[in-house]
Amino acid sequence: MNWKKITFYAIAVLGSIIIIFFGFLAYVAFIPPDKYQPENRSIANQSKYALDEKVGWYRFEDGSEWLITWRPHGGLLTLNFVDFANYNLLPKTKNKFNWFRDGKTIEITFQDSAKIVTGFSWIDSSGVAHTAQRMKNPPYKQKELDYNNGNVSLVGTLLIPNARDIQSVATIIHGSGVSHRDNFWYLYQADYFAKKGIIILLPDKRGSGASGGAWHTASMQNLANDVIAGAQKIQELNFTDSLNSGFIGFSQGGAIAPLAAKSFSDTDFIVNVVGSAVSYNEQLKFEVYNDVRMSGVPAFIAPLVTSAYTRQVKARRPVWWEKNGDYNPTSYFGQLKIPSLIVYGGKDLNAPVEQSLKNLRELKNTPNGNNIAIKVYENSGHAMGDPDTGWIRKEYLNFVSEWIVNLNK
Repeated sequence: MNWKKITFYAIAVLGSIIIIFFGFLAYVAFIPPDKYQPENRSIANQSKYALDEKVGWYRFEDGSEWLITWRPHGGLLTLNFVDFANYNLLPKTKNKFNWFRDGKTIEITFQDSAKIVTGFSWIDSSGVAHTAQRMKNPPYKQKELDYNNGNVSLVGTLLIPNARDIQSVATIIHGSGVSHRDNFWYLYQADYFAKKGIIILLPDKRGSGASGGAWHTASMQNLANDVIAGAQKIQELNFTDSLNSGFIGFSQGGAIAPLAAKSFSDTDFIVNVVGSAVSYNEQLKFEVYNDVRMSGVPAFIAPLVTSAYTRQVKARRPVWWEKNGDYNPTSYFGQLKIPSLIVYGGKDLNAPVEQSLKNLRELKNTPNGNNIAIKVYENSGHAMGDPDTGWIRKEYLNFVSEWIVNLNK
C-alpha cells in the first residue's frame, strides 16, 4: 500500500473541498442577489359594489358566526374564528359575489331592505339552499379608515366593540416585510382583543395592500410615524377622549412601539410581542445562525456560513439595513414613563430572547424601570403558539387583553 499516494490524494480531496466551500461562501456573500421587488398594489375602484354595506357579522343556519371584512386588494373576506376559516368573496355585480370556499366557487346573493343588507343566500354543490342573516348585535362594528403620514396614504380597519365599558384603544404595528390587514394571524388577535372591549386599528403596513409608500426603504421613524398617524386619525372620531390609547407591536412592530410612544405624547401604554431588544444587526445574525444550524450545518462552520448569508440578506434590501441595522429599542423602553408590557416565547428562534431579557432587566434599576412588565411563555416560539394546539395560545391573548383593560384599575 502506497501511503504517500494515499496521503497526497487525501490532501488533494480535502483541499478541493475547502476551496469549493470557501468559493460557495464567497458566492453567497458577494454575488449580488435579486433586489426586493415591491408588490403590485394597483387596485381597481370597487365603489360600484358597495362593499361597505356588506361588511359585518353574519349568523349561519348552524349557529356559527362569521365576519365579513375588507380585503386590502379588493373584494371581501369571510372569517370564522372558531374553525380558523377564511375565504375570499369577490364581486361579480353589486349583490352577487363569488365565494371561494374549500376549493369550490359558490355564487352568493346579498339581500337588502331599505338599502340595508340583511343577509345573503347561496346554493351548495348538492343543490341545497342556505341563508346567513346579518347579526343585529355583533361583538363589534367595523370602519375602514383612510389617513396619511405626510405624502404616504394609509388604510386600516377599525374594530369598535359594542361593549358599554370601553376603556382602551390600540393601534397594531406589523412585523417585518410585507404585511396586510387580512393576515389571519393578525386578524385573529385583533378579533380577540376587540371582543374584550378594546378598540383596535389594524392597518395595511406601508407598501402593502391598500397602503402607499414603501416599507423596504423606510426608517424605523417612518414606520413609527405611520402608526402615530393612525392613532391621530382615531382621535378625530371623538369617542376616545377618555380612553387609554396605545400600541400593540408584533415582532419588528414590538421594537417600533417604544419609538412611536416616545414620539407621540398621547400614548398611554405599549405592548411588545416578541420584538427583539437588541440591534437589528444582532437580531439578524441570531435568526440566520438558527436557520443555518437547523439546515444541518455543523456548529464549527456555522458562524462562517451565517456571516455569508447575513451579508446576502442585507444586500437584497440595502437601504433598509443602512437606515435600520443599528436601531436598538432598548433605550426607548428605558425612557418611557408609561406602562410597557413585553411578551416573549422562550423557544423563539427569530428573536434573541435571552439577550433581550438581559437588556430589559437592566432597565429595572433605572428611574422608569418599574413601568416595564415582562412575561415569558417558555414553551412558545416566535408566533406565540400553544404547544398542544399549534395555534396562538389563548393564555397569552387573555393575559395581554386583561393587562390593557385593567391599566386604570
